[in-house]
Amino acid sequence: MASAKAINKIFTSKEVSEGAGLLVRRVMPTPKLRDLTPFVMLDHFASPANRPGNVPDHPHRGQEIISYIISGAVDHDDFLGNTGTIGPGDIQIMTVGRGIMHAEQPRRVDLKRDPPDSTVEGVQLWIDLPNELRYMEPRYRYIKSKKIPVSVLDEGRVTVKVIAGESHGLKAAEDLTCTPVWYYDISIKPGGRMRQIMPKDWNVFLYVLHGEVSVSNKSSLGQFQVAVFERDGDYVEIYVPQSAATEAKVVLFGGMPLDQKIVHYGPFVVSEEKEAHKAMIDFRLGINGFERALTWESNISKRISY
Repeated sequence: MASAKAINKIFTSKEVSEGAGLLVRRVMPTPKLRDLTPFVMLDHFASPANRPGNVPDHPHRGQEIISYIISGAVDHDDFLGNTGTIGPGDIQIMTVGRGIMHAEQPRRVDLKRDPPDSTVEGVQLWIDLPNELRYMEPRYRYIKSKKIPVSVLDEGRVTVKVIAGESHGLKAAEDLTCTPVWYYDISIKPGGRMRQIMPKDWNVFLYVLHGEVSVSNKSSLGQFQVAVFERDGDYVEIYVPQSAATEAKVVLFGGMPLDQKIVHYGPFVVSEEKEAHKAMIDFRLGINGFERALTWESNISKRISY
């Protein structure tokens, strides 16, 4: 008989400053959750569009980064010539591989078009790369909001955006990452309830973006809280009591564990300490994938006034 996944731990994400004045809620890595293979890092940002902060030029190696923009927009620029804007509801998947240097800038509010209290909100998730793909050539993929399948359940009280994986007969537009992951944006109105099947041997966790939800064994979670589940069990059950004052919004993740060590050294994700030191040396010397790093400056950094 199918059973709900039990909760292993519940904790609250930590507010930290990232880049130049960009405040984020960090789920991992924190003292409460160092890593959860294949997941390496999760940040949630919700910044005033009139003063959003930014993440100036910086390198990466060894991971895949999924940027999902909920509202507003984020500009992106890198040393390979990739540039553009991730709009509301859109997804960018950056397979870093051997090396990327880039910059990110939440787009400021347009006072002629947007409300002055507009917010740039999004979620950035880092996924570990299998060792055999750690040094692959960098690549990008973009998924527009209109291509993300949406499942409406429980008489309209539940909406599930299938970013990766499958849910209630719908499959995501494409596989996002080299390591298999499932990824859902779930909105639940008061009185709504849903079950999401998740592979039994995967690592699974949930993060509350807004509102309050009850999960699996009736544990209650509020905004910015995290639930990490046991691997046993077949599904995650999420609901919002009828008495709740507002709709809740959560993101739910599942990922196939990788049988390898995670060494997270700043912007680099590798499997051995010596690889982390090598990544830093390669970046500083401009070699082994970072040849452009010594002379490149992003258009984003050029227009930022500090």
